[in-house]
Amino acid sequence: MDAALKNTLRANPCGKHRHLIIAQAAEVSFCLGLARQIPSSEKQFMNARGFLCSTVFVLLALAASVCAQDVKVDYNHHANFSQYHTYSWERIKTTDPLWQSRIQDAVDHALQSKGWQRVDSGGDVALTAVGSARDQREYQTFYDGMGGWRWGGFGETTTQVVNYPVGSLVLDFYDAHSKQLIWRGVSQEALSNKPEKNEKKLDKAVDKMLDHFPPK
Repeated sequence: MDAALKNTLRANPCGKHRHLIIAQAAEVSFCLGLARQIPSSEKQFMNARGFLCSTVFVLLALAASVCAQDVKVDYNHHANFSQYHTYSWERIKTTDPLWQSRIQDAVDHALQSKGWQRVDSGGDVALTAVGSARDQREYQTFYDGMGGWRWGGFGETTTQVVNYPVGSLVLDFYDAHSKQLIWRGVSQEALSNKPEKNEKKLDKAVDKMLDHFPPK
């Protein structure tokens, strides 16, 4: 494999998507091998170089899209979101306690920009958030401790097993009166064991989750 491509892979491991990037890198290496067999006249060399540059650009762009955060949002389609104007934080749990205030800050900023107001308690909507960078079981433990809150799904749809990949950030909104889940956002690969990268990843994850909030 070409040395430059090896450096790219080391700089962009992308977790579970690494095998896809390796396959793309192999295609680039194949193109480079073909280029070495092309006669070395200046015109042919320039054509080959242009072709390879275009190929590398396209493949790296595909690799970047593979590495992008996977964000999913769902909500109770029977809920009237226009009746909600205030919110309170009910519970938040993360591997690193420092992430808790960062998640709150990111969510507060996004919601307040949409006209929602945070109150210490008694808000129209109760918010929870959970994220782990090490242990998948932390998600199940978190929801096991949510006694009385109908976190399993919307209406009659329920989820018996919490099976979020490590590194996911899960943000839940509940109707504070009924304790029924009304909105959920999940961003995979939002958290990592590298603190210097987490703040930007968290901001991006929250922005994407709440981009079209509230549902209309």
